[in-house]
Amino acid sequence: RAIQAIQAPVNTTMGAVALNAGGLLVDHGWLRVLGAGHQRLPGSLLDWNGLGQTRAWRTVSGALVVAWDVIGGVFAVNGGGLPGPEGLMSYYAPDHHRWVETGFGYTSFLDWCAEGDLAGFYNHLRWADWEEDVLALRGDQAIHLWPQPWMISPFDPDGVARRVVAADALPELVFTGRPPQLDEFPN
Repeated sequence: RAIQAIQAPVNTTMGAVALNAGGLLVDHGWLRVLGAGHQRLPGSLLDWNGLGQTRAWRTVSGALVVAWDVIGGVFAVNGGGLPGPEGLMSYYAPDHHRWVETGFGYTSFLDWCAEGDLAGFYNHLRWADWEEDVLALRGDQAIHLWPQPWMISPFDPDGVARRVVAADALPELVFTGRPPQLDEFPN
């Protein structure tokens, strides 16, 4: 269903991920690359893009969401609705509260996930013991920072409140800038 919905041939990188993986956990689970979905990593390409039978987690007009990070950053392939050239990736940066061009396509994005400088990219958003916190999460959980990184300058990730929230609640919290409600915390 994922292959049909995103219309990616199986011989492309995105098609191969959609066909052969529920998703990918990268960098201790900090970054989650979307695939066809799995019980241990809910939220698929279908879910995030409103292409399936479930409600959309976070659709982005004119783009295909392909990955998200544990604090609410979102990577999407630009289909004409985001900054930068069509076919290349943009990143919704939670520290800037806007979309930023990345300059790479989906295959290069996966290369960056495997061999790039994720530590340098995320260093200013990570707190001292982030690895332990992220490794303790289930696939349906994320971490909400309050106040959010774009709300204070300079941002100190060790100086903000961190709460585990349901992963499907995180996009709404980050994009709107509102604090989480009690029903958005997982059991």
